[in-house]
Amino acid sequence: MPRPGVVAVTVLAVGLAIAARASAQSTASAQAGVGTVRFAGGATTSVFSFSPDLTVAGPNHQATLGATVASVPHSTGYGQMHFATWLTTTPIVGLWHVAGDVELSGTTLGGGRASGAGSVTGEALYVAPRWGAAIGAGPTSGWITHSRPATAFHARLRGWWSEGLSATTFTGSIEPTRFLGAWFTDVNFSVMQRRGRFSAQITAAGRISSAYVSRAAALASVELRLTPSWSINVVGGNVLPDPYQGFPATGILLAGVRFQLPRHHSASRHVVGARGFSVTRSAAGISLEFERHGVESVSIAGDWNGWVPTPLSATRPDRWKADLALPPGVYHFTLLVDGIAWTIPAGVPSVPDGLGGRVAVLVVNP
Repeated sequence: MPRPGVVAVTVLAVGLAIAARASAQSTASAQAGVGTVRFAGGATTSVFSFSPDLTVAGPNHQATLGATVASVPHSTGYGQMHFATWLTTTPIVGLWHVAGDVELSGTTLGGGRASGAGSVTGEALYVAPRWGAAIGAGPTSGWITHSRPATAFHARLRGWWSEGLSATTFTGSIEPTRFLGAWFTDVNFSVMQRRGRFSAQITAAGRISSAYVSRAAALASVELRLTPSWSINVVGGNVLPDPYQGFPATGILLAGVRFQLPRHHSASRHVVGARGFSVTRSAAGISLEFERHGVESVSIAGDWNGWVPTPLSATRPDRWKADLALPPGVYHFTLLVDGIAWTIPAGVPSVPDGLGGRVAVLVVNP
């Protein structure tokens, strides 16, 4: 008879696939592999693990649901689930937004060892096309079997800079935390490089405290995209302890094969009168036309112009046009309205920018 955890994750995997096809903006994938798993009080190497996940997103929100079931030595099994959601407002003043995120996770190992954690963080964000910064705070709680729950005050200052989705991205954060009557501060920095079918990321982390043990950690990952749907990835290094679920500091080694379902979204071609956006062929390449009512200026920034806003031409009242000499390919862009509000045209497919936001997708066919 199958174990309940295996049945639950299998049902989740099927549900994720169905939901991904039903959603207007979604991605779903599943990974099979081997590697290190952590649990309350220890860590071990899995014999086999299976991890499905689903992300559903729009211009101002993103939600991710994932799980892992693994076979580990001397145990009836390992299970882990994680849910995260992120919401942001449209610009309130200039390029400033208000945002919030909620994260929930739980881990169980055969024999009754279980743990969970949850956090709520509110932020004020300053978001430009190529960089941004955010400051926020909120409570974080955790529990371990047979132990009392612990709640901490967690603050976060973070920033990012990116050359575009297909280039280099830098991120960093400083996170002071008041945990069980004492302070510790986590400092994180990472750089991600994307080139063709390869992507690589290096993350360095440190924990500074006069009450707790100060530590350092570093993690590296490499992914090779074999086809649009299949990729292989390897992760290695070490990680800091997690005080909320009692995970120890340990070395990490993961290797697996990931299958990603084709991205599902609405059609990329729209009629101006219906959706406010159209793409047409022109002698120079393509012409984009946007409909924006009651605005004085519209600019476009994309990965073809280094994310530098380029003013559009007003062709008639409430109509804005750009002529682009772009070769066939997939591009990403966003609009700047009246010099203060970044936006994605209604009905245009979008993808995560890797920094908590979204960018629109433009496909130029041969």
